[in-house]
Order: sequence, then C-alpha cells, then structure tokens
Amino acid sequence: MAVITNAFVIAVTSDFIPRIVYEYRINNGSMNGYVNFSLSSFKVSDFPPKETPIANLSGALNYTEPYCRYGGYRMTNYPYDYTLHYWLIMTARLAFVVVFEHLIFFIKFLIAYMIPDVPRALRLTIKREEYLAKQALQEDKLIRNANNEV
Repeated sequence: MAVITNAFVIAVTSDFIPRIVYEYRINNGSMNGYVNFSLSSFKVSDFPPKETPIANLSGALNYTEPYCRYGGYRMTNYPYDYTLHYWLIMTARLAFVVVFEHLIFFIKFLIAYMIPDVPRALRLTIKREEYLAKQALQEDKLIRNANNEV
C-alpha cells in the first residue's frame, strides 16, 4: 500500500510527469515554452459580478490585463473545461503509477530471491541433523529387528 501511495504522491504532486509529457510528446525533445504551456488563462471579465476582486487597501485594483494566468490545463474560454493535454498528462500519471508499482515489486521479489531466508551454513546443519536422525532411526530399527528374531 505504501508503494502505491508513494507512486501517487510522485505522480500527482510533482511536475515530473507534465515535463516529460511536454518534452517528449508535445515539443519533440525540447523544453522551450513549457511555462507558457503549463499555464491556463482566465478572462477577468468572466468573473461573476459578486465575485469580482475588490480593490486593495489603497482603493485601486490597478489590474488592467484582460487575462489572469494560473497553473492548470484548461481552455481559454468559458466554461474553461479541461484540455486534451490535461487528459494526456493524467493518463501519463496513471501509467507512471502502474509502472512504478510494478518496478518496485519486481525489485523487491528479485532481492528476496537473491537473499535466501535461511543462511547456507544453517541449511547445511539442518540437512546434517536430518541425515543423522534418519541413521539413528535405521540403527534403532535394525536393533529391534535383531532383538525380535532372538
């Protein structure tokens, strides 16, 4: 469970996956323009009247730009739905979680296979004791058979 949790934390909170998607899927090996790609635009005039930002303490808002940029992958016009890039990045994040989880479990099983549960010296000692126990049983059986014949 911890492996899956860590995979989701890496995939969702870091900028690693979007950078990889942008570099190799969208911009053919270059990171030029990544910041512009990762920011969405919101038209300031689309604020509902009761949610329009109020002026700062000096009394003036002094914001004259028509768009506000924020981190996200949304359309530039109302209703600001997710773009196809958003879904591509989310798919890559899910694929990362699956690959990361399988890779970690493969490494875990490989290490468990390489490192035995029982040390070699102990395994040899156990085999020797089993052999001696079998010999003792055979000798006891031979002694009983000899006593029964007499």
